[in-house]
Amino acid sequence: MYHTQYTKPTLRLKNAIRNSAFALSVVAAMSTFSCKSPLNDNVISASVRPVAIADPKHPLCGNNKRDSEETCDGKDAKACSNECKSDCTCPSTGKLEVHYIDVGQGDAILVVSPTMRTMLIDAGKFRSDGSKISDYLALHTAGFVNYFVASHFHADHIGGLSNILKDGRTTVDNVVDRGCSVSGNTFMYYADFTAQFSRRNSRCACNDVSECVPVASSEGVDLTPTIDLGREVQIRLLHVEYEKPNENNNSLVITLLHGDRTFLFGGDCEGDSSKSCETTFNPGKIDVYKVHHHGSDTSTSIAFLAHMAPGPQISVISVGARNHYGHPSPDVIARLTAAGSKVYRTDELGDIVLQSDGQSVRLIPKDDSIDGPKAIVSSQ
Repeated sequence: MYHTQYTKPTLRLKNAIRNSAFALSVVAAMSTFSCKSPLNDNVISASVRPVAIADPKHPLCGNNKRDSEETCDGKDAKACSNECKSDCTCPSTGKLEVHYIDVGQGDAILVVSPTMRTMLIDAGKFRSDGSKISDYLALHTAGFVNYFVASHFHADHIGGLSNILKDGRTTVDNVVDRGCSVSGNTFMYYADFTAQFSRRNSRCACNDVSECVPVASSEGVDLTPTIDLGREVQIRLLHVEYEKPNENNNSLVITLLHGDRTFLFGGDCEGDSSKSCETTFNPGKIDVYKVHHHGSDTSTSIAFLAHMAPGPQISVISVGARNHYGHPSPDVIARLTAAGSKVYRTDELGDIVLQSDGQSVRLIPKDDSIDGPKAIVSSQ
């Protein structure tokens, strides 16, 4: 059992978000970035700690060892096809992949950039979810994650992370969350298992709530310098809160822009009152929408969908089959359909993979039962 006493974070990294009108926590792993740091040199200087590789099927790439000096020339085919673990900067494939992993009633989303940099948003609820995600990462990223993003601190979004970090097959370089803490065992385990990182490098120390400054700009804040997925991908933070009574409304909301296509990820952001998360920002045109709160009728309001016009053309709902919450709400499905959105559900399709070339977005089928890989969203 883990008994780490979590204390409120202290201010350690002013330069990371020095000029931004938001509060965010960036947690950097204690590993070397000899080739290319996910965080720019003026943001953080990572220290060195050897990385244990427990999975012989995904070894370190030749001399591309994360715990030693290396020279990356972008020609390591195995590294750049995610067959082994490396910090090398890879040549662009021009393709962005977003994997909505089926973890039942929870969220786990893997983003693989055109240069093979990776971001995992949330990690499901149970240890079994963590095991499945570890298997999935071993297959698709050689067990290497540049960034883990916690949308918020509910169990169905961070509950599986402890098992991912504990089983030894997955390397996570950075953890991004909103800072601050919540009560309960799930967050205690989350705090324990991320104690290996330089925890809570945040502009917002949260000892004084007045220091927790939400996003002030209607256009959001550029996170690209902090979450570096390569030059072809831009990430913006649209919403962050700290001490709303409803933890769902503390969700980080981010957009990912690849070429002409924009993806929206917002955890369990709600919109059922004038002070709810969805009412505090305008997402602008969205092509692919990860439906908030598993399709709950407290989210995805008609007004919120109108802000995304003419999209979202694709909506993905991460939801458990026959869950006792009644998710997704038939009303939400009706709203999405009325908005012209094609709806995909993990309880019906399992893992869902979308691929963008910057102009069109395609569904990558697992079998003939899914229409694809024709373009669902195109520039025409």
